[in-house]
Amino acid sequence: MKITKRNYILITLLILLGISFPLQAQTGTAGMPGAYLYNGVGARAQALGGAYTAVANDVTAVYWNPAALAFQNPYQFSFMHNTLFMGTSMDFLVASAPTERYGSFGLGMLTLGSGDFEQRSVLNENLGSFSMRDMAIFMSWAQEVYPDLSVGVNYKFVNQKILSYSGSGHGFDLAVKTTFFERMDFGFVLANVLQPKVTLASEAETYPLHIRTGVSTTFLDDKLSLSTEFSKISGWGSSQLHFGAEYMAMPNLAIRLGINDGFFSFGAGFTFQKYGLDYGTVGTSELGSSHRLSLNYAFGGFGVLASAYPAVFSPAGEVNVTRIKLRVKSKTKIEQWFFSIVDVEGRVIRQFSGNGEAPEEIIWDGRDNRGALVSDGRFTYRFDVRTDEAEDMASNGLLVTIDTKGPVGVIGGEE
Repeated sequence: MKITKRNYILITLLILLGISFPLQAQTGTAGMPGAYLYNGVGARAQALGGAYTAVANDVTAVYWNPAALAFQNPYQFSFMHNTLFMGTSMDFLVASAPTERYGSFGLGMLTLGSGDFEQRSVLNENLGSFSMRDMAIFMSWAQEVYPDLSVGVNYKFVNQKILSYSGSGHGFDLAVKTTFFERMDFGFVLANVLQPKVTLASEAETYPLHIRTGVSTTFLDDKLSLSTEFSKISGWGSSQLHFGAEYMAMPNLAIRLGINDGFFSFGAGFTFQKYGLDYGTVGTSELGSSHRLSLNYAFGGFGVLASAYPAVFSPAGEVNVTRIKLRVKSKTKIEQWFFSIVDVEGRVIRQFSGNGEAPEEIIWDGRDNRGALVSDGRFTYRFDVRTDEAEDMASNGLLVTIDTKGPVGVIGGEE
């Protein structure tokens, strides 16, 4: 059956709304072994109601769907702080790195810490205070095994400490992410497929299996995204349903809404160059009102970049050329490259191109494609690379300034 654009949108909405409409509050996770591992991480994910397994296009994929790391490019860091209640807080520190040959890797640490609690004996005697701490360390790996299909795995080390007791355990997660119809992403995760077992005093607690599956899609030239997710914790309460919507109000400002198992959530995200700030909150939950703040940083990775030295030169001066350094880092072989120098009016005045690997350096003498000297001014660049697997990489930005007049000054300090 041929799926037209209208039918595709209709099918997507039916899936999203059909899964998400009957939302209702379910049994919470309080008291469950490793409960802190099932409440999600990241301010963006919280604002989207926890419907994030199929999205997971940032470094928090280490928690949500490690398979999604295979499609991520820059090196990324993120830190989340989540204020809960009675001096309790949750923190998540995570980093990820793609490699050329060995897939993508991630490392994260999630902690739940509680403040000082009063300790009393069976005779109600004050024995001082104590604190509680839960911790999980995630080590992730992901690989694209087929175009638009990746697999991922998490190794988890968990530790719990209360009073003088401490216990640790080990677990594994398995994950898949793929794309259907070019615009619909699908994610599936089996968390704790190898279940951690932690012994504090005498009896071991086994962390239950957690199944998550979801879909997401985009509309309005990718400005609007919708996601939905089904999750089930084995042997513990009912299944949970999640729904999220994100709208890019501006190129660097996102507004988010969600429904997390019957509770409404909302938040926003702001990006500036390599930095990002996300806020998310659930209006009410079994833990009370919960506020999350995430700080993000991305750099390097695979891609293309250009810089010129000197950044200001004169074709008629002593330094009459500029050397343009080209940085190209790709997972696959380069097929073609194009480098354009653009004036302030958006016109391409000089272009370089070639087949195969791009050179490390281009020398520009301030002339256009016809050999004529260009006028003074600021110039930007566009750098495009195409690989043999039809992958496109591009960058643009300020390149160089031509100034043939040089500095202007006054001798003697008087006119």
